[in-house]
Amino acid sequence: MSTDPLTKDDGVQNIQLLEDEFLLVIPKEIHDKIRPKSISDLNEFLEKTPYVRAGKTTMDYFQTERLLRTLNFQKFDSIEIDSCLAMAIVVAEGNGWAILPTFSLLQASYFLPQLSFLSFKGKNAERRFYISYEDTVFEPTAENISSSLKTYLHEKVIPMVRELKPGLEKFIKA
Repeated sequence: MSTDPLTKDDGVQNIQLLEDEFLLVIPKEIHDKIRPKSISDLNEFLEKTPYVRAGKTTMDYFQTERLLRTLNFQKFDSIEIDSCLAMAIVVAEGNGWAILPTFSLLQASYFLPQLSFLSFKGKNAERRFYISYEDTVFEPTAENISSSLKTYLHEKVIPMVRELKPGLEKFIKA
């Protein structure tokens, strides 16, 4: 299972398992103070507050950098952290903002009440998970794994996300 479809590798086949959105993550107290209707309402906050970014060796780093370029975000002071949990903690404590994929926020479930999220609304801000296999002999096994995992996501994970932070589940599609 990977977020990289391994398209550079000859013969690799993929079954898409799920898709989750990257979200702009800010401290809840800032959201309550500014009450943004869109990301552009946060420009002053984003410019004055450090951007907590994923480590340069992660796939999330490349995807969020592409997203920032697409949105014409200017350069920000930044803090690089290799853990989504640590990134969420820094934001929850009011020391920055981040772009995190929805599914990764589950690592920070304890801190979800201190966080608010804004969608990039169709700005190609999704991350996809794939079941990858190389030989067609593995296709039935990959399909069984995909089917079982999708059932688990719908029956267990998505309801858990809804319970942890109502509304967050709409950013996960399985």
